[in-house]
Amino acid sequence: MSFAFPYAFLLLIPLCCYPVFAFFCRKRRPETVFSSVSFFGEKPPATFRTKTAFIPKLLFAAALLSGIAAAAGPQKVTEAVERPKEGIAVELVFDRSSSMETVLLESLPPQKRLAAAKDALKAFVFGDEKEGLPGRPNDLIGLIVFARYADTVYPLSVSHEALRPIIDSVETPLGSETEDGTNIGDALALAAARLKAFDEDADFKIDSRVVVLLTDGENNVGEKTPLEAAELAKEWGIRVYCIFFGGRGYIDYYGQKFPVFSHPAGFPDLTAIAEMTGGQAFRADSTGELLEIYKEIDRLEKTAFEVSSLTRTEERYRPFLTAAVALFFVSAVSALTVYGRN
Repeated sequence: MSFAFPYAFLLLIPLCCYPVFAFFCRKRRPETVFSSVSFFGEKPPATFRTKTAFIPKLLFAAALLSGIAAAAGPQKVTEAVERPKEGIAVELVFDRSSSMETVLLESLPPQKRLAAAKDALKAFVFGDEKEGLPGRPNDLIGLIVFARYADTVYPLSVSHEALRPIIDSVETPLGSETEDGTNIGDALALAAARLKAFDEDADFKIDSRVVVLLTDGENNVGEKTPLEAAELAKEWGIRVYCIFFGGRGYIDYYGQKFPVFSHPAGFPDLTAIAEMTGGQAFRADSTGELLEIYKEIDRLEKTAFEVSSLTRTEERYRPFLTAAVALFFVSAVSALTVYGRN
């Protein structure tokens, strides 16, 4: 609990000093000296009224304490929301075509290209001290995955808690001819459109809008070509970093191992996209090389990020004020009735 006006508690100083001041300044009553008080008979026994004569003063003091507490403005912080003022918006575009099932022989230990790419992506977003990646906790991050079709699976958000399980759930359409393919053009166009739309509606400044596109092949389906999508990104001021994740290996399909060789036929298109939008194109053949690329992108895209805090508070002075009024009333009534002088 916090207090809006904590200086009100300074009123406790004179309240605490009053008993001492009253003790030294009290008036002495007239006295008559007797050699013996036996003449007056036995001392009358103490009654409940005489034993509890201090109660009105005690209630009055408690009323003052409650009143001071109410004047201090007790509050309870019910919600504190951090809202970005400026920063980077990053749209992650991730290839999930069936060729991502390739088991990479260049990686040690060998692992599927999809698993390696997901691990590297999580290290880029959430950080990995071992790999030297600090993470991007303050960036607006969204995720688009694509095979034959491009889908937004995580909208741009500064909150990343739900993104990790979504990355883990990405799978390839291996064995599905209707879902398989590499639709780089539509995926890049969708990412650029998402960034543009968010920038127009945002109530804070976005210093940099970035697409990080990872694929292991060349565009072979879709309405837009990669270069047409790059033209949109260039027009809207969006920088695109392209990663070609190749490497030789094999695909295990129902127990049969089919060899896969790295044919970066689509790499020239990725290079053209990067050059057109002011980004860079990279090529990785192993998990280690992919992590190094993400570290380079992390180094290139550093912008100061500011947040503003929106704090909601719940006023808690009413119970103290009610108690103060009730105690004062009971104190006054008892002093005038039960403990009043006859």
